Amino acid sequence: MVDVVEAEHTGISVVADEADVFVLLLHYFVVLKLSLLVIIESPVKERAVIYIRKTAQKYIHIATVLLSAHAVSGYDTVGGYFGIGKGTVIKMLNTGKSIRPKGDMTACLKEVVKEATKLASACYGMPYAEEMSITRHTLWAVRVGKSGKTMQSPASLPPTTEAFYGNMKRANIQACIWKHAFDAHPPDLDPCDYGWQKDEVSDTHYNSIKFCFSSTQ
Repeated sequence: MVDVVEAEHTGISVVADEADVFVLLLHYFVVLKLSLLVIIESPVKERAVIYIRKTAQKYIHIATVLLSAHAVSGYDTVGGYFGIGKGTVIKMLNTGKSIRPKGDMTACLKEVVKEATKLASACYGMPYAEEMSITRHTLWAVRVGKSGKTMQSPASLPPTTEAFYGNMKRANIQACIWKHAFDAHPPDLDPCDYGWQKDEVSDTHYNSIKFCFSSTQ
């Protein structure tokens, strides 16, 4: 998209079926103050065509935090939350819930996680909870009280404070990568400092390093 702008074209059509691509297009369209025609369309026939400029105008009041909200609410390398979709997150942002922009390595991680906790808890209907474990326990108690059941599936509950903290570290490093996409020398970050573990793999054919993480409820 940026190359098209620099080449002085007037429009671009991006063929993709990924939420990440859509959010990145929207983010940079607003941040770079673009005005050209940009659409994103799915390779699957008869799916909707989204106009980035119109979407940016509609959500201009939250456009600069959508990338952070997308990272917080889950994507390929950050776990999502049972029953909480992107629509719920946008609804919370529209009601005035704020979130500190992720990807700023100078920001205090604890403060970043604190605001992310408030947003995630609000999505579960508990806007005043300051720890995810409190949100988890309260929601469990409410559900058990209503249903009369003695046990809720752990997968249907919010994560614990510890699991959420690890998730937010992974969200933070990914947001940093996204936001420094145009830098010739982006921050040199060690994934092991952001919720990942290094696992050296070797056999007779190759030697490599892979990064993995485990999320515990």
